[in-house]
Parts: sequence; C-alpha cells; structure tokens
Amino acid sequence: MTRGVGPVPDDGGINDDAPADDAPLIAWAKHYLRKGLKPVPKRIGKKCPAGRWKRFQSHFPDEQELEPLFDRIDSDGVSLVLDGPGWVVIDCAGPPDKCLDVLLKRGIKIPDACPTVITGRGHHHYYCKTTRPVGRHIGFIQDGDPKQGGVSIDLLGEGVVVAPPSRHPDTGERYRWQPPIHGANGPACRGGCSRYSIPRIRRPVRRSLALSAQVCASGR
Repeated sequence: MTRGVGPVPDDGGINDDAPADDAPLIAWAKHYLRKGLKPVPKRIGKKCPAGRWKRFQSHFPDEQELEPLFDRIDSDGVSLVLDGPGWVVIDCAGPPDKCLDVLLKRGIKIPDACPTVITGRGHHHYYCKTTRPVGRHIGFIQDGDPKQGGVSIDLLGEGVVVAPPSRHPDTGERYRWQPPIHGANGPACRGGCSRYSIPRIRRPVRRSLALSAQVCASGR
C-alpha cells in the first residue's frame, strides 16, 4: 500500500515570496533550501539534473555547498531532489480539472491552498508533505491518453522533479508557481490536508521505477 501524505507546512507556503523568473538560479536554490527542499542545477534542454545529485537523497545541502555547484555548472533551471519521507509531488498530465476529478474519484482531494506548479506544458504538479516513504510510481493512475484528453498521474516521492523557473525542453515555456493564496497558503489548508492521504491501493501499481536514467524521462 502507499499511504501517508500529510499537511503542507504552515510557513507561508513554498511559493510565497519566490524570486522573479529572471532572478539568478542560485537565488531560487536558496529560496527552495529555506523551504525545506533540496535544489540542484537542471541540465540544459533536459528534465534531469546536471551533474551528480543522488548524494542529496541522504544529505541536506547548505548554501555554501550550493553556491559553487550552481556557479560551475551550466544550467537552465532547477531540479528538486526528493528523498522518500518529506515532500511528495503528484504529477498530473492532462487537463487540470479532469485530473482533479480523477483523483477525487479515488478518494484523493487536493486542497485549494496546496502549493501548485504549472509546468511548461500547462500541466500541474501538486506539492504535499509525507511522513512515510512513498517511492516513485509512474502511472500511479492512468485514465486514457493525455495526448487525447486523458489523464496520467505519477506519484513522485523519490528521484527528482523539475521546478520553477526552469524552461520546458520541448515548449520553451517556464515552469511557474500558481499565485499563492496569501494568508491561507499554509495554515488554512491544515484541516483539509490533515485528512488528505493516498488511500490503500486496491490493485498493484503498474510499475515503480528504480532511480536510474529513466528519472530523466519523467517530470512532465
């Protein structure tokens, strides 16, 4: 079973007070670090990190470690390292409203104040907290082909995910945070989020990817 997604933090939200899109990437990296996330440079034109990143699954970097990393590596964005317990990203490919309906039918309600990234394809990533290892489940929910109006939802609790202000390698559009709900982005969703969990899976997940080169292919 896969369970245990808990409340987002009440620190004002990870998308509050984010840098400008054209701010230096190190400014974004420091912002994510303050929000309890592990940023690394994203490879130019790809969806995976530039350079070695797996050590950050068991090690939390500090600003002194990140500054030379972002200074010496050519990059066009930021990837975030997910390490099991901590942050989990619900990666939804397909029309956002339809994705929310599909999730709701399976007992998963995304709170209005959940931190949300709009990807370079217009899809949504929902950021939640987990106190248990979730793993990396590609095809966690599949309902038709996203290219034909269907929905494909991945559950990303390990590996990496592309984050703002990165540009999508295919569309050239930036990943961006949905405007935060000021004053409600963290604390007000506590009631809704505390009941929010990934329910018991009644069928086997199609596949759980090992952390390998396939990580680069996910994160839409």
